[in-house]
Amino acid sequence: MEYLEGEDLDDLIRRQAPLSVLEKLDIIRQVCDALGYAHARGIIQRDTRPSNIRLLEGRVPKVMDFGIAKMGATHLTQTGLTVGTPHYMAPEQIRGERARIDGRTDIFALGVVLYEFLFYRRPFEGDHPLTVFYKILSPEPVEIPDVPAFPYNPDIRAVLARALAKDPAERYPSAYDMERDLAALIRRLGEWYDQTTQP
Repeated sequence: MEYLEGEDLDDLIRRQAPLSVLEKLDIIRQVCDALGYAHARGIIQRDTRPSNIRLLEGRVPKVMDFGIAKMGATHLTQTGLTVGTPHYMAPEQIRGERARIDGRTDIFALGVVLYEFLFYRRPFEGDHPLTVFYKILSPEPVEIPDVPAFPYNPDIRAVLARALAKDPAERYPSAYDMERDLAALIRRLGEWYDQTTQP
């Protein structure tokens, strides 16, 4: 396997690395591109989480650990016990709806990653996996706060809300669609920064 130097996104989140919103959005945009490439070839990652995203030099992300995807397994064992953290599982995974698990399942998990990267907390928290599952399965939409000092809060909330939709039909149809929205937001934010920093 390829040896990847760098650090996992999980490490950056844990130490609350001083990255700008623009840098964070661009990292997730690149992850969208990687997932879109995999999905177009019929591969669903099924385990998208910060510890499976490694940042190389220049903040270039690599999505790792496609073992579960290649085995065609789910996050649930036959006894119903979760394998790994449940915080990034989409509702259809928790319900064991294998026929509904597709690229949009990874998009939900990436929405959780983006939320956690921006706010340094997960959208679905709990002391027990069942509590987390209950919150993920709840029909109530995720509460999305404003990003501090961010001029395009409605836009980032719209991206998060669509990625974290409980119904797969309401999510982005592909990771490339999410990437396009993030790329447009990054362009607007870059232009705003340029205008506000001009003398």
